[in-house]
Amino acid sequence: MDAFQHFFPEEEHDKSVQFMVMDSDQKQYEFRLATRNKGKHPKPAITGDWLNFVGNKGLKSWG
Repeated sequence: MDAFQHFFPEEEHDKSVQFMVMDSDQKQYEFRLATRNKGKHPKPAITGDWLNFVGNKGLKSWG
């Protein structure tokens, strides 16, 4: 079983999970991992505080 299936078993109807992350500066972020149902294959997407995290860390966002 891969990690994606661990979070999203086939029989589950809710295709998302929320989780807390703490960075090296002890700042907390709440992320949500979900599947997008567009297209032939579901794709993972991280939302919630993700863009704040990316901006605070000086990372580049895809999209």
